Amino acid sequence: MTKNAIAIATDYNYKHYLKVILTTLKKVECKVDIFVRLVDFTKEQIEEMKLLYDVNFIIDNPNMSNKKTIFKTKDRVDIEYIYKVKNIKDIKKILYSPRSFYTCHSRFKSIKELLEQGYDNILTLDCDTVVLKNFDEVFNFKEDICTVQNIEMNKVNGSFKRQEIIDEHSSDLADTAKEKFDSLVEGVEYSSEEDFATKVKTIKESYFEQKAEKSVDNTDIDDVAVGGETSNEDLSNAMAAYTNAISKTKDIKISS
Repeated sequence: MTKNAIAIATDYNYKHYLKVILTTLKKVECKVDIFVRLVDFTKEQIEEMKLLYDVNFIIDNPNMSNKKTIFKTKDRVDIEYIYKVKNIKDIKKILYSPRSFYTCHSRFKSIKELLEQGYDNILTLDCDTVVLKNFDEVFNFKEDICTVQNIEMNKVNGSFKRQEIIDEHSSDLADTAKEKFDSLVEGVEYSSEEDFATKVKTIKESYFEQKAEKSVDNTDIDDVAVGGETSNEDLSNAMAAYTNAISKTKDIKISS
C-alpha cells in the first residue's frame, strides 16, 4: 500500500488562508496525511495551530526577515505591464520578503523530508488553495509510473547524500587539497550512504592523512619525481605510503 501526503507551507501572516485550505480538505475527506510547515512561528503561535488543527506540523525556524526587499522579477517589461507598476505606491506588487520567498520554496525541503520518511507520493499545495472536491484519484498512478518516479527521486536523494558525505569529510582540508580530494572521490560508485561514507573515509585517510606524516622533509608522493636530490630513504617512505594507500583503496569500485 502506497503512502501519500499533502505538504503545505505557511508563515503566520497566512494563518487565515491556512484555515481555509485545511477546512476544505477535511470537508472533502481526502485520505492522505497532511503536513504543514510552519515557518518562523513563535512557540505561542505553534501551540495555537496545534489546538486548531489535527494535522502533522513541521517546525522550521530559518529566522527570515518579513520586510519586502526581494524583487519578483528583474524584467522591466514585467514590472510595467504585468504588475502595472507606475509609481512608488505600487512597488509592493513586485516585492517579496525573504520569509515569504523561503516559505514558497520550502516545499522542496518538505518533499525531500517526506520521501526520507517513506512516503511514495507527495503533493504540495499553496496555502491559499481552496479544495472543492475529493482528489484521492490523483495518487492512483500505474505501478510502472511510480517505479520510475521512485527511481528518479532515489537518484536525487542519493546525489544530495553523496555531496553531504563529501563535504563532511573535506571540511578540514585546505582549498587546494579539497579540489584534489573532490577529484579522487568523483568516480567512486554510490550504492548506499554507509558504503559510500566508508569509501570516502578510506580515500581521505589513505591519501591525505598519511601524506602529512610520511616524510620528514615534507616530501609527498607527487614530489618524489620532482628534482634529483630526493634521498633513497625519502623515496622509500613515499613509496611505502603510496603502496599502503593503494592496498586500502583497491576494492573501491570506480563508476564510469
